[in-house]
Amino acid sequence: MTPKKVLFVINNFNIGGPQKSLLSLLYRLNYDQIEASLLILSGKGSLTKYLPKQVNLLKTPDIVEYATLTPDRFIKKTVSTLFSRNFLFSLKAISKVISGRTRNKMTHIKQEYWIEIKDALPKLNNSFDVAIGVSGGHSMMYIADCVKASMKIGWIRTDYRVLGRDQEIDAVYFNEMDKIISVSSICKEIFIDVFPTEESKVQVMYNVLPFEMYKNIPADTKALTREEKCCKLLSISRLDPHKGLDLAIETLEILLKKGFKIKWYVLGDGNYRKEIEKLVKIKGLQKNFVLLGFHVNTAAFIQECDILVHPSKFEGKSNVIDEAKYLLKPIVATNFNTVNEQLSHEWTGLISDMDPESLSQCIQDVLTKKELKDRFQKNLLNERYDDSKSLETFYSIVNI
Repeated sequence: MTPKKVLFVINNFNIGGPQKSLLSLLYRLNYDQIEASLLILSGKGSLTKYLPKQVNLLKTPDIVEYATLTPDRFIKKTVSTLFSRNFLFSLKAISKVISGRTRNKMTHIKQEYWIEIKDALPKLNNSFDVAIGVSGGHSMMYIADCVKASMKIGWIRTDYRVLGRDQEIDAVYFNEMDKIISVSSICKEIFIDVFPTEESKVQVMYNVLPFEMYKNIPADTKALTREEKCCKLLSISRLDPHKGLDLAIETLEILLKKGFKIKWYVLGDGNYRKEIEKLVKIKGLQKNFVLLGFHVNTAAFIQECDILVHPSKFEGKSNVIDEAKYLLKPIVATNFNTVNEQLSHEWTGLISDMDPESLSQCIQDVLTKKELKDRFQKNLLNERYDDSKSLETFYSIVNI
């Protein structure tokens, strides 16, 4: 059988859930059946070095990179490069960026700009059996406008309502898709509520677990293993205002005042790092709230921690919680909108209210009640997810 040509398009390939989910999937594909290509809309991406050797990384035209109005790419190169090639294109881009910052609606502005200049964007020379916009947004717009493929697939990664996008523009592009993947049933329901005409296209596919990928990625967990006289809490996320790290810092403060010996480690990086560091310093928690930066192999750190804490304010479906569940770790999470699809309160973990008092009490309960940990471990083992079902779902979606 001739392998099916599948193109994955992603907005960027740096730190984030969609990127890691895609990598995990790529490590599990049957390359006798799939000829996989990847196109990254903005920048090369720090995760490209971890791509399986079978994946063909396509070159993205400069003009497509700038068309996404990604701040660092735009500021560094648009004026010097695009003005010399396409004056009108550049002038519109500058005007849109200024307008977006003035109106504080940069997401809408990016969508509007793409619509204005899409006809000037080069079409991809290759043709594919399937093209997938992995991270929604511009990745979906790109495959609709610039890719020749027999089947085009969008991907819903979170609660659509929180994205602040122009729904009229998105409605046009979702209509262009043949199928739409959702990372969870709740995200599917929310999406259908917003776009009821697309209901027949949507299919839930849970994330593929990354443990096959981790086999070739070592992890230095010395920061955790050398700590023996305290409880080790771990959170894994982008350093982003939506991930609840401010809540984590306040929670840590409460627990320390109660006399618990705790170090709270955070894996991840992002634009919010300076704000987090500033808040930690103001509260004098530099020795107890430790930012470890980005690590691909997060499982090694989860295995070394005592409790996985996920204080996020909203999620589509948390990769981190899925990993911790598989590794049978005690989990405490906030009551973000999709959490009940991953955790059952007091059965497989604890779900706190979205405030430091509630979160600290849940952590305290896990620390002091051994029967809770034993119950969680037993139930997590009994309910352990077989992610081969996700692979089967993917193959059925792309008609293999």
